[in-house]
Amino acid sequence: MIRSLTIKRFYHSFRVLGIETSCDDTSAAVVDDDRTIISQACRNQFKYHQPWGGIVPSIAKNHHYENLVPVVAEVMKDIEWNTIAAIATSIKPGLVISLWQGIKFTRQLLEKYTHLSFIPIHHMEAHALTVRLTHE
Repeated sequence: MIRSLTIKRFYHSFRVLGIETSCDDTSAAVVDDDRTIISQACRNQFKYHQPWGGIVPSIAKNHHYENLVPVVAEVMKDIEWNTIAAIATSIKPGLVISLWQGIKFTRQLLEKYTHLSFIPIHHMEAHALTVRLTHE
């Protein structure tokens, strides 16, 4: 059901949809093979967690559930699904129930858009690699 990444040579531009739900923000972006951010969106949950003095996992999970569809729809508004080659989703580390919302949503997209490959993302490694977005 989940396919590993295989770079298909027929793509003129390799675009990836990224989905991030490791804690309390629901984020998505489309990036091309030139490291250009085509579109991005994020929904912050700060106001829902502030009264508790920290992140409440069950609240974060529920807001990811509510936010994933509109966030991805916003990112994909002017982009055709057939121009996306893969979905990259954070799978660890993080709040397990938050990560699971992103993983479940990604699985649904992979079932609907069968041409897509899956790229599992370790979100701490991704932080370390962000320097490559601006430097070779």
